[in-house]
Amino acid sequence: MRVDARRCWGGGASNEGRAWYDEGMVRAIREIVTVGEDGSVSVKSPELRAGARAEVIVLVEGGVAPSAAERLAALEALQRSLSLTPEQTQKWLDESAAERKAWGP
Repeated sequence: MRVDARRCWGGGASNEGRAWYDEGMVRAIREIVTVGEDGSVSVKSPELRAGARAEVIVLVEGGVAPSAAERLAALEALQRSLSLTPEQTQKWLDESAAERKAWGP
């Protein structure tokens, strides 16, 4: 099944080692596959040229949601990686709480 790349990525930049996507140059191929016993997936399409670079994103169905403790640990790791000062952290927490309150219960 061919998918319009603009609906998948909307163009734009990605992070280090990756290029800007030009909506006219990116093609998306959507295929439902079964994960092999070794954890691998395979995608074959006549639209794929040998030697072409491709970015692969795998979305796995039936994933288990992380626990509250795991989500908190991830948030704390993110906070540490951003090197926020205590004041910046508190400001972010206050803004997040206000945003949640504005959206309602």
